[in-house]
Amino acid sequence: MERYKVVKGLDVCVDTDTPCQQERGHIRLPAVINDWQQVLEDVWKSLLTNEDTTVVITSKLEDALLFSNLFLQSLGYTSQRAALELQSIFRLSEPPSFENISEQYSLPDAVGYQFMRFKKVVETLREKCPWDREVTPYQLVTLSREELSELMEAITKEDTDNYAEELGDLWLHLLLHSVIAEENAAFKLVDVFNKASEKAILRHPHVFASDHDSDAATVLSKWQERKGKNNAEETVPANVFVWALRLQDEAHHHGLDWENPMELRDKLEEEFEELSSAYESKEPDKLKEEVGDLLFTVVNLARLLNVDPEDALLHSSRKFQKRLKYVTEHEGESDIETLWEKSKNEVG
Repeated sequence: MERYKVVKGLDVCVDTDTPCQQERGHIRLPAVINDWQQVLEDVWKSLLTNEDTTVVITSKLEDALLFSNLFLQSLGYTSQRAALELQSIFRLSEPPSFENISEQYSLPDAVGYQFMRFKKVVETLREKCPWDREVTPYQLVTLSREELSELMEAITKEDTDNYAEELGDLWLHLLLHSVIAEENAAFKLVDVFNKASEKAILRHPHVFASDHDSDAATVLSKWQERKGKNNAEETVPANVFVWALRLQDEAHHHGLDWENPMELRDKLEEEFEELSSAYESKEPDKLKEEVGDLLFTVVNLARLLNVDPEDALLHSSRKFQKRLKYVTEHEGESDIETLWEKSKNEVG
């Protein structure tokens, strides 16, 4: 008996002697197969409904190869690349040929099938693409900000085709988050959906329980209360942080990066000295350039420390806002320096 991994969560078992034990998620192919399309759909349905590995069982290597070829092509592989993958999976001396197969097999457009296909695409990228294999959740959050900006642009322009495409880009990031979490045994995708459903139900008692709020303003107010959201908090505007981080990440993948975040200490001192020289020269363009270089270096330091620079700046700005509000509210009670120091203890 030989068992081969086709993709994550799908194995093919070739057994010419004793049958593999029939278990949940095991699909035994008949001796003569008249409907490969149905076989393909049954396997995808098993992947969708079975949490454990789906195993396709056959007594013939030829059927194992043909099924695996059809599956990989339904996933998105070209026929040539699928053959190369099968050569590696089944440890063959050369890629198998399927020239006698003329029919085309594909998945139905039903959401369940297509969603599972998308997830398998992402899992495959995670295993085989160098960039997707190295990407971190922190980097994904940064990149998602850019995708959100592009999504907003599509919505503003009422570009429905691009709208769908940008939503897909965000879904790619979300699935990558889930796949990474599954690899680290942190949580599974089903946990994400369960939590999201339960949260949505809990925060909408006017729909799922006995509340009877009839206007949107009341619903929004109560939703914010349940979420614990402070209405006074300002939204974060779009800025160039995302672009700077993307450039630095691109440099990293080309080997142009710092090995240790603390190595940037000298770089920061160097940039500040150049800023001081620009200030003394009274040249506005040079001053702007050096301020930009200093900011770019600080963003790079944040990236190396796995700190979101936008969130860090937002945190510091809000902290400053609280202290400034305290000073202005108590102005006249003492000198400014004393009030400022006192604000640190009073409002943080």
